[in-house]
Amino acid sequence: MKNGMTKSFKKFTTIYISAALAVLILLAGVFTFAEFTKSSRAKRVIASYDDNGVLFSSNYLIMNNTDPNAPNTYPNRRTLYTSVEGNAVGFDVTVCNFAQGNTARHCDENIGYTLTVGLVKEIGSNIVAAEAGDIGSREVTITYGGTTITLNSSTLSGSFASQTLANDGSHSHVYKVEMSEHFNAESNKVFLYVRATPTGGSSFLPIDNVFKTAVGSAHQTTTWSGSFNDYNAGNDP
Repeated sequence: MKNGMTKSFKKFTTIYISAALAVLILLAGVFTFAEFTKSSRAKRVIASYDDNGVLFSSNYLIMNNTDPNAPNTYPNRRTLYTSVEGNAVGFDVTVCNFAQGNTARHCDENIGYTLTVGLVKEIGSNIVAAEAGDIGSREVTITYGGTTITLNSSTLSGSFASQTLANDGSHSHVYKVEMSEHFNAESNKVFLYVRATPTGGSSFLPIDNVFKTAVGSAHQTTTWSGSFNDYNAGNDP
């Protein structure tokens, strides 16, 4: 009888240990899968944001994770100069799927985005959306892909929607901008705002800038300056 009980106990112990090992193996598998998923996600993020730079970039637009509709949330500002006050100021704004200065490496995912443009005004230290009565004779044209958006007192904003930077190579979309001579006056408080906003659940942050024109040298000191925002601030890719 005692021998039978001993055998039963050993059998129960063996089953218990086997079951415990099976649970441990299962948990190890779940942990390994979780770590693999986390690692894969990290690698994907690193592939987009590594030492080579951010792979959603521009020659003028800078990363920004603030609300473009709220006052004083336009930290990126750029002054462009003309030597003649009566001249319009023309320049190109690019949107790229590679880090500036390094076309050899591009994003391995398609990047969808919308480019939004609008007229804004300065009130004290704040920049807010302009109103029709603020514009006067000022006019801006933005041209891309055979489409031109004209901003003036009748049209204060517009957008180039559903744009895609394909993952089959290094691509740069070039938006041609011309701001009329009426923006050049020193007293001017109306400017152009340009923002490229990724779509489709992209982990990239929007990039933007406020553009002011002035008469003088491109090397002239100005109270306006560009500022970089930490990519990870308030963002979980």
